[in-house]
Amino acid sequence: MYCLCETPLQSIHLQSDSENPLTCSHCAANLEIGELTISPLVKKAVMQWADHYEQGKLTTKEANDAGHQLVYRLQAALDGRTLVFYIPLLEK
Repeated sequence: MYCLCETPLQSIHLQSDSENPLTCSHCAANLEIGELTISPLVKKAVMQWADHYEQGKLTTKEANDAGHQLVYRLQAALDGRTLVFYIPLLEK
């Protein structure tokens, strides 16, 4: 997958406080989760996590804990070819 960097995607930021939970770590371009070669279950988990936080169904701590777990799932789904970093939410 390529982004605005016009090079193969090397690392991703995962964050739940934005419209799109996945961005390129280098150029900050929003990434379409549907374009990543990961299983539908992982895609659903990421989108559900972001939606639940946005809808207030998760506390900041719960969202951060789940976000850290999603990093491992994404990293494994991408076969370690792309690094995934979680941007934690600040406690309110």
